[in-house]
Amino acid sequence: GGRRPGQERILVCSYCRECDNRGPVKPLSEEAYNMSFGKFLDLTFYNHNLRCRAGSCPHPLHAAYVRQFVKGNMVAQFQYDAIRPFQILFTHRITYNATHQHNESVEDIEATRRGCTTMVEEFAMRVARLNDHILASVEPPP
Repeated sequence: GGRRPGQERILVCSYCRECDNRGPVKPLSEEAYNMSFGKFLDLTFYNHNLRCRAGSCPHPLHAAYVRQFVKGNMVAQFQYDAIRPFQILFTHRITYNATHQHNESVEDIEATRRGCTTMVEEFAMRVARLNDHILASVEPPP
């Protein structure tokens, strides 16, 4: 949902790290407020075609700009930093063996059946003992 009346506003501002072009401080729009965090990250860092609306900065928004969100005395800052991976490892290929998977499933089902049977038998035995105890404590009618 949206913002509740009286709830403190979130302010946003941004600046370019390369030419120090600064955008105005303004309230976060209702559309941006209701956007998921994943969508925000997607639009912020993967849209390489975005440029500054004012036209005074030629640098790409996704890489050069720092975005700040302010609420009360808290600030969240987002910026893009390119990294060079130290190492890339690929996982080993996992082979699927249908017969093995079937046998494992049958064993799991059988173990579950045995556990359920034991539990039901234990429950029935305790109910019978409780019934015997209740009947023993009730005096027979004269």
